[in-house]
Amino acid sequence: MERQEILQELAKWQEQDKDNRAILVIASERVEKEGRYVSSQGLAGMPTNIIQMLKNAMKNDKGFMAFMKGAVSELALEAVLSKLSDNSNEKSEEE
Repeated sequence: MERQEILQELAKWQEQDKDNRAILVIASERVEKEGRYVSSQGLAGMPTNIIQMLKNAMKNDKGFMAFMKGAVSELALEAVLSKLSDNSNEKSEEE
């Protein structure tokens, strides 16, 4: 089954009881030849259900929380490095 098919099936399940069901799916596949990752993501449901789902996952699954912290840390670092690089390029252009 392909990533998109999985997302479609889960979306159908969520739609059957959309007031009470929520999904958040992130599926990734490493492309060997290119050495990069291809991701598909899906999010469906009432905002309150999605928030509660995430809260429960973070509270009850230590591994999930660790991965979330790692991803957020890396994103923050990338943003800082990008900003520093942008500032450096602006100064070079002014000189």
